[in-house]
Amino acid sequence: AHGAVLVAMHNGPLTADRQLWAAVLNAGSVAALAARTAAAQHGLTGWSAERIEVLVPRGTAVPGGLGLPVKIHESRRFGPSDIHAGRALPQVRVERALIDSAVWSARPRTACGVLAAGVQQRLTTPTKLLAELELAGAVRHRRLLAAALSDIAGGAQAGSEIDFLRFCRRHGLPRPELQVRVDAAGRRRYLDA
Repeated sequence: AHGAVLVAMHNGPLTADRQLWAAVLNAGSVAALAARTAAAQHGLTGWSAERIEVLVPRGTAVPGGLGLPVKIHESRRFGPSDIHAGRALPQVRVERALIDSAVWSARPRTACGVLAAGVQQRLTTPTKLLAELELAGAVRHRRLLAAALSDIAGGAQAGSEIDFLRFCRRHGLPRPELQVRVDAAGRRRYLDA
């Protein structure tokens, strides 16, 4: 048995995909993969989750005993409309996954980095992420994330570039041009700033 509602018809370990299914199905009728786990399902690389993250509506009673490393997140603003309609495995849309990943990060730099990675890897746009941040309301790192998304929209593609732009603002330096293409001697080169 895998949790209160699942039984495997074999005695071997569950595959990674089946572990994800088990985590979601065990969490209730309205549940979905969330944060970094969902972002990975959408194609985000380099930001793997330590545990399977699952989102449920606030007040959902989730049975224990699954035997998997699962982190249940409760949300007042989670419902069926947040679930990506085109996926068989229930998971939140990529924008919700990235914003939740950022908001649930303990460190502000990590929060900004995951948003930059999502845009750099062409999973979404800064405009869509800012709209999702607006829906989130008063959340951790809100002002910093809004500023980071502005920098990302302006061309920053990594946490280090966001840090550099913050440094320039803090010390009154002019805003540099980002992602500049320079041709020299017939070769194409890109300058971050």
